[in-house]
Amino acid sequence: MPGVNNPKPVNIQTMTRSYHLATFSFDDPDRWDNAIAHLPGAHALQTQEWARVKAMVGWKAHPLLWEDAEGQIQAAALCLQRSVSLGGFALRANVMYVPRGPMANWADPTLREAILDDLQCFAKKQGAIFLKIDPDLPVGLGIPGAEEDQPQEAGLALQESLQKRGWVFSGEQIQFRNTVEVD
Repeated sequence: MPGVNNPKPVNIQTMTRSYHLATFSFDDPDRWDNAIAHLPGAHALQTQEWARVKAMVGWKAHPLLWEDAEGQIQAAALCLQRSVSLGGFALRANVMYVPRGPMANWADPTLREAILDDLQCFAKKQGAIFLKIDPDLPVGLGIPGAEEDQPQEAGLALQESLQKRGWVFSGEQIQFRNTVEVD
């Protein structure tokens, strides 16, 4: 696959499927955006253009892809990394953020676990003190507890997977948590 710059991808083997993680190169201006356009949850904040905007304010982009055994892209994440100072001291630390991503079929438990395993490993290898993800995936629709409340199984499954891994919900949201339509 031209543009992939990780000759030895991390393989996640299961009894039914195999996914591997590969880093991606922005050598072709439209290639990343075309590669992610079909994915569930595709969002403008996961595009190459957004990576360029963030680069102007100190963020380094790590475009990541998960492919199945047939080489089909099943998930992607534009993982942004930045160095921050700790408490005003000369000490610096890396933080990572995946705005409105990863993009994936979160209802697939094998893919979900592969993504989370790989992201945790990747963040650790990059020396990040934390990784914040923000997939565009609701845990429910409507007013919680009301008659029209509609729990969303994929969102609830991801939430459960994150909690089992010890991830903590951040009270400091970067993107808006809800959208309201005005007539």
